Amino acid sequence: MKKMQIFEGAVCASDGMCGLSVDQELMRIDTVVKVLQNNAYDIDRYIMPGDRKAFLENEVAGEFLRQNGNEALPLILLDGKKVLNGRFPTNDEIAQWLEVPNLPKLLEKK
Repeated sequence: MKKMQIFEGAVCASDGMCGLSVDQELMRIDTVVKVLQNNAYDIDRYIMPGDRKAFLENEVAGEFLRQNGNEALPLILLDGKKVLNGRFPTNDEIAQWLEVPNLPKLLEKK
C-alpha cells in the first residue's frame, strides 16, 4: 500500500475555519484525508507549528523546509518522495497516487 504525507504551513484550523470564513480548499483536503484514513488508506497530515517534530524527523520534509521555507508548503510525499509542493493535490491526483478506485463514492458517504 502506498503512503502519502502532507506537510502544511500554519493554517487557521485544519478543517478550514478561519475566524468567520471558511477556506474551501482546506476543508476539502481535511475531508479527503479523514475519509481515506477511515477507509484504511495510509495518509497523514502534518501542520506547522503543532507538528514541528514530524517535519524535523522526516529527512525530506526537514530539508525541503530549510531550503524553501514555509512559503513553498504544502509539501506532498508519496512513499517518502516529493511528488508535489506549493498546492494541495486534487482529489484525482490523490486517488491515482494512493490507488483509490472509488474516491468519489467514499466522499459521498462521508
